[in-house]
Amino acid sequence: MSQHLVFLIHGMGEHKKDWSADAQATLKKAYEQYSNLASIPFNDAYLFHEITYDHLFERIRDAWQGEADAVKERLVAMGVGSGLIHTLTRLAQSGTGDGFFRTHVLDVIFYRFFPTVRDPVRIHVAKAITDKLNEVRQSSTEVIKWSVIAHSLGTAVAHDTLHFMFAEPSTTNSTPDIEALSVRNFSPHVYMACANVSRILSKGNEIPVYSSRCRPALTPGRDAILRYYLNAWNMFDPFTRPSRFEPAHDWLDARTQAARHARFQDIKITEVRQKNVHALEHYLENPAVHVPFFRATNDFKGIVSQSEASQAQQAYRQSVLQAHLGPHTEELRALIETHGGELEDLLTMANTFQTMQEAS
Repeated sequence: MSQHLVFLIHGMGEHKKDWSADAQATLKKAYEQYSNLASIPFNDAYLFHEITYDHLFERIRDAWQGEADAVKERLVAMGVGSGLIHTLTRLAQSGTGDGFFRTHVLDVIFYRFFPTVRDPVRIHVAKAITDKLNEVRQSSTEVIKWSVIAHSLGTAVAHDTLHFMFAEPSTTNSTPDIEALSVRNFSPHVYMACANVSRILSKGNEIPVYSSRCRPALTPGRDAILRYYLNAWNMFDPFTRPSRFEPAHDWLDARTQAARHARFQDIKITEVRQKNVHALEHYLENPAVHVPFFRATNDFKGIVSQSEASQAQQAYRQSVLQAHLGPHTEELRALIETHGGELEDLLTMANTFQTMQEAS
C-alpha cells in the first residue's frame, strides 16, 4: 500500500522549518488509538509534506518595517472603508506591540489587498505541491492519493491555490505561473480546513469561495476538484466567526448531496482544552476532527468504528473538564459576541485574543 501524501499549510504569523512537527505528532497519537488504523504503522500510511510561505511575507514585512502609515495610505487609495483603516491605526499602536501587528495583522492585510504579495504566495504553494507530486510519482507506479490540511490564513491560501491549479490553461481564470494539473490524474482527495477564514478574505477578490473549484463531488471534475471537504471550526475560536464558511445545500450537485459518506462535512466543535483554542494541534487532537479525516482519507467510514469514535470523544471531553478552562471559555464567548462579521472585527478579535494568550 502506498502512503497517502498530506500537505500541511500554515496560517498567519512566523513559521520556520519543521513548524508542522507538533501537528504531525498530534495526528500520530490520535491514529494509534484506533485498532483498524493501528494495524498499519502511521508512517506507512501517511507521508507528510509541510509547506512554508512565511518567508515571502517576511520580505514584504522588512520592506514595510515601521511603515504602517504608508500601508494605510495605499489602502485608502484602493477605496478601503474607514472602519478598517481606523482599526489598523489602533492596532499599530496597541499594547501587543509591533510584533503582532507585523507578523499577523499585516499578513492578513497583504494577502487580502496586495496582489503583489498574494500572487507569489499562491505560485510558491502551487509549485511546492506539484514538485512533491512529481517526486512521488517518479518513485512509485501506484496512483497518488493526496490531501491538504490548511490552517487559518492558510485556508485562504490553499483555497485560492487549488482553484488555480486545476484551471483550464489559457483561460481568464487561470494563472500562467501555476502549472495546470489534470483532475483525472491528480485531483486532491481530502481538503481539511481548520479555522477557515477563506470566505472573509475572498471578499472583493477574483475567487468567491462558493463559486470556486475548491468544492467536493462524488466524481471530481473541473468545477469540483475534491472528493471530500472537511470544514472544522471551534465556536469559541474568534478567527472563525466573522463571515463563517457555510455554503448552501445546493453548493453540491445532486449526486454528491446524496452520497452515503458525506462529501462536505461542517464540523462544529465546542471543546476548549487549551488556552490557544485557535492552534492547529488543538483542532487535530479532537476526535470530532481527526476521525472524519482518517475516514475520508481511507474512503471508508468503518475504518474507525462508531463505538471507537464515541469512546474517544467521551475521553476527550473528560480531559476538557479536567483542564478547568471554563472562565477562559466565557471570556472567548464574550469576545465573540461583542464583534461583527467584517475584516476589522477579525483583526480586532485576533489582537484581543493575542493579549489574552500573553496574559495567561
